[in-house]
Amino acid sequence: MPSSSDVRATIPVGMRPKWVAITPTGSRAYVTLEDVQAGGDAGGVAVIDTQTNMVTTTITVGSDPSGVVIAPDGHHAYVPNWDSSRGRGVVSVIDTDTNAVIDSITVSGPGGGPNGVAITPNGRHVYVATDQELQILNG
Repeated sequence: MPSSSDVRATIPVGMRPKWVAITPTGSRAYVTLEDVQAGGDAGGVAVIDTQTNMVTTTITVGSDPSGVVIAPDGHHAYVPNWDSSRGRGVVSVIDTDTNAVIDSITVSGPGGGPNGVAITPNGRHVYVATDQELQILNG
């Protein structure tokens, strides 16, 4: 086991990394990114192959992604973020087989973005913390 001072690899991701989740198989890492050069108006999710430590793709999501969770079966990733074009907080649902956003679920309106996300061990529900409430989505 490496000591806490060992750095095994450094992976350039192009934007500021914020959160990371690993698939159940351990083969990929999903890292949320914020584009600070764009003034925080853009965000993404880098998909890292954990065997090669290389970015295989970057998926566009809204700004300020605030967490990422992977479903226990490994087929979906859930990323809360801000859709600035519509002025609403959303959870982007990523199909991890295709690495494409397949849904964008509105969880808050103006003035209340999503702040974090968790998924139940059976994958049936996704919990999303917004500025004033906790919302429960179907997984």
